[in-house]
Amino acid sequence: MTVDSLRRWGGMITVLVGALLVLFGVLPTLLLPTSDPLFQWVLDPDWTWLNGLALIMTVLTPLALVSLYLAQVEGAGRLGFVGFVMAFLGSMLFSSVQFDEAFLWPILVSEAPGFLDPAGPMLTNPGFSTIYLLMGMLYMLGFVLFAIATLRASVFPRVAAALLLFGVPLFAGGMFFPPLVRAAGAFLAGVSLIWMGVRSMGVAAESEAAPAF
Repeated sequence: MTVDSLRRWGGMITVLVGALLVLFGVLPTLLLPTSDPLFQWVLDPDWTWLNGLALIMTVLTPLALVSLYLAQVEGAGRLGFVGFVMAFLGSMLFSSVQFDEAFLWPILVSEAPGFLDPAGPMLTNPGFSTIYLLMGMLYMLGFVLFAIATLRASVFPRVAAALLLFGVPLFAGGMFFPPLVRAAGAFLAGVSLIWMGVRSMGVAAESEAAPAF
């Protein structure tokens, strides 16, 4: 497999991650009973498949990050490397939490509805709270630093990098914002990733089509 082939595949994965992020951000506001307690969300029939989509997204996100970082490694500098590492680790933690949300939470909540109460055993557990906070901080700050480095590198469209810069904090800080704000953040960040993924595929296609001397 050539470098251009890897770049094209990386662009395709980035586009897929962006599309899944848009869906995961927008569809819950339309399909889930967002005005009800959290355990009612989890018991909703749409919860599992929506979070299953999110699980696929989070598993593929590190691969998309590798593709985007390698495309601009020289221009991204140290800030880009730090942002890449933080976002990569945050995405890995996100995928583990997402697996639990998709497949374990419905089982647990069906047996003990109080499991997800704000004062319940999980959300008040210091270990869970610490890991959840660490995941959110790594994911959000990592993508913010990565987006700033992307702006500086000027390899990808600056508007796309700006959408990522503003979109991820709104999405990752969703518990502190209304659902529509979280959905808007996911939409902005998802469009950014789709844009940059398409750009990566275009560069790969141009490189493959260029005559060899």
